[in-house]
Amino acid sequence: ALYAKQAGDYRTAKQSLSKAARIGTRIGDEHMTFYALTVLATTLQELGQTTEAALTLERAMKVNPASDKPCAQTDALTNYAWTLLLKQERGDTLTKSDDDPIDVQTHALTLFRARCSNSPKAEASMLINLALANLHQSQNDEAQAYLNQLDAMKSPLSKEYQLWRFDLLARIAMNTGAPSDALQLYESMSRLAQREGNAAGQWRAQVGRAQSLSSLGHHDRADAAWEKATALLYERSLFVPLHAGRNTFLAQWEPLQQQHVGSLLQR
Repeated sequence: ALYAKQAGDYRTAKQSLSKAARIGTRIGDEHMTFYALTVLATTLQELGQTTEAALTLERAMKVNPASDKPCAQTDALTNYAWTLLLKQERGDTLTKSDDDPIDVQTHALTLFRARCSNSPKAEASMLINLALANLHQSQNDEAQAYLNQLDAMKSPLSKEYQLWRFDLLARIAMNTGAPSDALQLYESMSRLAQREGNAAGQWRAQVGRAQSLSSLGHHDRADAAWEKATALLYERSLFVPLHAGRNTFLAQWEPLQQQHVGSLLQR
């Protein structure tokens, strides 16, 4: 299943992981079931099937494997919070049946700091999730506070988390009426993403550049950034087979494309 996922064969990966979860349940192997469900959930996330991913993670958290892996539950909670955030990132509104990602991730961070605080990478992931979750609730000061905690960590951030830090700081700048500062942050993010060959980071940076340039009245440059973002999105979609959800992958970012059309109509 893992080989198929790495090779981009998402259909085989989904089938194999679902089968592994069923076998784990049948033979009473909680670890096998839990691991299969969490990897299946991340596969669904990559395909843009966030509702299915959230339901799968809910199943994983109910398994709750034995305490010889005390951080497993915090990992599942973090993945669940991230799935909820992905729904918000693509423009969906959380329903009454959805949990609040801030509550989910705060609970995970509390558990983590009580029993698993030897993993700076995991803690950084949680702080980024909390900053993003607060931004989705227009709580800029709270988001900045979590980024301050991130900056206070002694361990260096991975390149992926550095990209998210640029993105979140830029969003705060946009929200607080500083599009010039946001543009500088997105330019730095774009350069880092390009050096690292991080397509998702490049795409988010171009979307951010387009939004900040539009706010500054630089519409021609904003249009060029939107075109780059669109090209990057379709390039990424080619790695998702049609039978495994390519249309779903593309559809999840439709609200941002609509935002571009809206900015054209307002000129």
